[in-house]
Amino acid sequence: MSIEFTIHVLMKTSTHGASFEAVASAAFGRCGKTLTSIMLLVTLFFATAGYAISLRDVIKPVADHIQGYETPGGSRSTVSNLILAGILLLVTPLTTLQSYTALKHASFLSMVAILILSLCVVYRTVECNLSASVPPLSQYVRFVPADFNAMMNALPVLISAYICHFNVLPVYAELQNPTECRARYLSRSTVVVASIFYMSIGLFGSLHGNCTGGTVNGNILLDFDDEDKLLMVGRVCLGITITLSFPLLVIPARDILSRWISAVTCSRGGWRVGASYKDDDTLEESLLQSEQSVFESDELGISSVENVNAINGNNRLTNATNSTKHHVYNGENDNCTTRIIVAVTFFWSSGFVAFLVENVDVIW
Repeated sequence: MSIEFTIHVLMKTSTHGASFEAVASAAFGRCGKTLTSIMLLVTLFFATAGYAISLRDVIKPVADHIQGYETPGGSRSTVSNLILAGILLLVTPLTTLQSYTALKHASFLSMVAILILSLCVVYRTVECNLSASVPPLSQYVRFVPADFNAMMNALPVLISAYICHFNVLPVYAELQNPTECRARYLSRSTVVVASIFYMSIGLFGSLHGNCTGGTVNGNILLDFDDEDKLLMVGRVCLGITITLSFPLLVIPARDILSRWISAVTCSRGGWRVGASYKDDDTLEESLLQSEQSVFESDELGISSVENVNAINGNNRLTNATNSTKHHVYNGENDNCTTRIIVAVTFFWSSGFVAFLVENVDVIW
C-alpha cells in the first residue's frame, strides 16, 4: 500500500512530462536534484549488474552442459560469461529506444513469461509435497526466521523489487489520457499484480525446500533438478523476464546522463539550462488536478462544456510547450548518437562488473 501511495503522490504532484530529478529539484533545490540523480545512477548501475548476475545464474545449467562439468562455488565461468555477453549484445538495441511505449510488446511478453514461471514452481512444489516420501509441512514451516542475518541480507532484494519510481513519470507522460482515475488504476494494478507474483514464487519456492532437506538456495530454481523439463521451461521464462527488464533499468539512467550532457553542451554555448523545464526549478500544476476544476466550475454555475473545452485547450498548449521543452532539454530527440553512446556505455559497464562478480549477494 505504501508503494502504491508514493507512486500516486509522485504522479499527482508532478507536471506532465516532468523528470524524476525535476521533482527533486522543485522539492529540495539544485543540491537535492544533483544528489537524487547521483543516487539514481548508482542504484540503476548496480541493479543492472545484479540482474546480469541473476541471468547468469539462470543459464548456469546450459554453461555446465557446454563445458562438460559443473562450475564449483557459483555460476561465474568463462562459458557462462560468454553466453551472458551474447544475451546482453542481443538486448542492447532495446536500451537505445527513445520511449517506453516502444517496449510495450516486450513488457507484455515479460509478464506472460513470469506467469508461466510461477505456475511451474507452484505445480512442482505442490506435487512434491503431496508425495508420501516427503515429511509433513508442519515440521518444516517456520513463522520466525532461523537466521536473522540471512533475513537482513534478503531485505535489499525485497525492497529493490518495488523500486520503480524513476520510471513512473515517463510512463505517466506517455499515457494517452492521463487522468487521475487512470493513473491511480495503473499504479494500483501494477503493484497488486507484482505482489501476487512475488508472493507466489517466494512462498512455493520456500516450501519446495521441504523436498530438498530443508535448504533453500538463493536462486530457488537451482533447487530443482536440472533435467526437469517443466522447470527448464520456467528457467527460460525467467531468463526472458530478466533480459527484457534491462531496458527499464538502463533507459532512466541514460536519460539522466543525456540531460547532463545536453546541459553542459548548451551552457558552453552560452545558453543557461535550468535544473528542470523551467529555470526557476518550479513545477507547474499537475494535470491530474484538471478534472477537479470541472466539478468546481459546476458549483460556481459555469458551463461544464465550456470549462472542459478551455481545459482541453490549455492542456494541449501545455503538452505542446512541455513537448518542445522536453525536445530541447532532454537531448534525446535532437541527438540520437548521444543517446545510443550513453546507453551502450552504461549498460556494458554494469555488464562488465557482472562478469567479475561471483554471485549476486555481493551486489545487493
